[in-house]
Amino acid sequence: METLTASVNTVLESTYVGNTVQDYIITVGIVLLAILLLYILRQQVIYRLENLTLRTSNNFDDLIIKVVRSYGWPLYVFVGLYAGIQVLSIPDFLEEAVRIVVLVVVVYYIVRTLQQIVEFAFFQVIQARLEEEEGFDPSILKFFERVIDVILWTIGVLIVLENAGFEVGAVLGGLGIGGVALAFALQSVLSDIFASVSIFFDRPFQTGDFIETEEDMGTVEQIGIRSTRLESLRGEMLIIANKDLVQSRILNYNKVDSRRISFSFLLPYETPNETLRKIPQWVTEIIEAEEKAEPDRATFDSFEDWGLKFTVVYHVKSEDYTVYMETQQNINLSIKEKVEKHGAQFAFPTYRTYNSEEEVPQDDSASADSSSNTENTENA
Repeated sequence: METLTASVNTVLESTYVGNTVQDYIITVGIVLLAILLLYILRQQVIYRLENLTLRTSNNFDDLIIKVVRSYGWPLYVFVGLYAGIQVLSIPDFLEEAVRIVVLVVVVYYIVRTLQQIVEFAFFQVIQARLEEEEGFDPSILKFFERVIDVILWTIGVLIVLENAGFEVGAVLGGLGIGGVALAFALQSVLSDIFASVSIFFDRPFQTGDFIETEEDMGTVEQIGIRSTRLESLRGEMLIIANKDLVQSRILNYNKVDSRRISFSFLLPYETPNETLRKIPQWVTEIIEAEEKAEPDRATFDSFEDWGLKFTVVYHVKSEDYTVYMETQQNINLSIKEKVEKHGAQFAFPTYRTYNSEEEVPQDDSASADSSSNTENTENA
C-alpha cells in the first residue's frame, strides 16, 4: 500500500512543461466544475423563468429565456478554461492568448445579448405601429435596428482591440476622418434619412392619409427611408424625397374631425324675387339630408357681373376625402335639380347684341347716338 501511495505521489509530483501532474488534474477539475456549474445555473434560470412565464402575459420573460438559451458551450468551456489555468504556470504569451480568446467569447455573448434586447424592443414597436396603422412600412425602424447592431459590434471590436494592446485612439481618429468624408459625400442621402426620422417621430402623416403639399396631393402609400410614395387622384405614383416633404407645407386631410366647405353659384338677374328668397332654405334642406353634412349658412351674397351670387358654407363630419367629394357631388346635383324644377336656371357669361333695326335700351347720356350701330352687352 505504501508502495502504491509513493508511486501515485511520484506521478502527481512529476513535472511537465513547468507544472506538475497534480496541477494539470486540478486544472481539468476546475474546468469541468465551472462548465457543470454554469450549465446547471443556465438550466435553473430557464426552468424558473418558464414557470414564471405561465403566470405572466408580457413577453419580456420570454426574451430573458431566449437570451439565456443562447449562452452555449463555448462560453462555458472558455470561462472554465480561464479559471482553470490560474493554477498553472504557463508562459505569459500563452496566458495572454487565452485571456484574449476568453474576452472575445464574453464580448461576443454580451453583444449578442444587447442585440437581442434591441431586436425585441424594435419588434414590439413595429407590432404596435402595425396594429395602429394598417400598411405601416417598418423599413425605417429596421434600418435603425441595423445601425444599432453595427454600433454594438463596433464597440465590441474596439474593446477587444484595446485589451489586445492596439492603439484604439488612432483607429477612432481614422474612423472620425473617414466618417466626416463619408458624411460629406452622402450629404443628400443622410438628409433624407434624418428627414425620415423626423417624419417617424413627429408623425405629420401616416400610411393611408390623404395629404397635399405645395405642389402635389395624394394618398400616402409608403413611407421609406429616403422617400415617400403618394398615389395621386389620377392614379400615378408620386415619389417625393423625405427632405422635400419635411421642408414643405403639408395639409393632412385625415388629421381633421370635419371639413369646412365653402362654394358659390350664380343665378341670372331675371330670377323672380320669390325664388331668390327660397334658395337659402332649399340649400339648407339639401345639406341636412346628407348624413355626413352639417349646414352652416346659405346666403344671397352679392351682385356679380354675370348674376346674383349665393354663397354656401357647410361641414363634412368625416376625415375621409372620398366622403367629402361624394357629399359635395350629391349637394351639387340636388341644388341643380331643385333650381331647374322651379323653372330657374344658373347664370353664365352671356352677350346680347342689338342691331340698328331693334330698339336699343338707352340712357339720357346716350340718346344722341341712338341711330348708330352700337353693340350693347347685358347680364343674362
